[in-house]
Amino acid sequence: EIDISPYAGNNVLIAIWATDGAVDDPEDYDFFVDNFQITTASLNTDDVIFEDFTYFPNPVTNILSLKAQDNIQSVTVFNMLGQEVMRSSPNSLENEIDMSSLQTGAYFLKVKINDVEGDFRIIKE
Repeated sequence: EIDISPYAGNNVLIAIWATDGAVDDPEDYDFFVDNFQITTASLNTDDVIFEDFTYFPNPVTNILSLKAQDNIQSVTVFNMLGQEVMRSSPNSLENEIDMSSLQTGAYFLKVKINDVEGDFRIIKE
């Protein structure tokens, strides 16, 4: 993750440079960059801690349970590439997220309560 906010309003060029090492041989290596994204918000698990908000179990196998003192406005799950993989708007104090269709790995959970967003890391087994 790279902060490009100092360049706001300017064109930003992003390049990837590679070398095959000290030997200059005729081989050509092709590679592709996919799912490249520039976003205005980062997924950071240190920003917001909600009072009386719990999520369990972590690690989760199938169902992740959420409980809060105030209504949970929205829940979004992102993979480690920052791609949105699930979204819901429960508007309730409790919510269950069925994560059984997701692959094993780490995910970010973005939760919105009282118009404040908090980010949490979830491990899917």
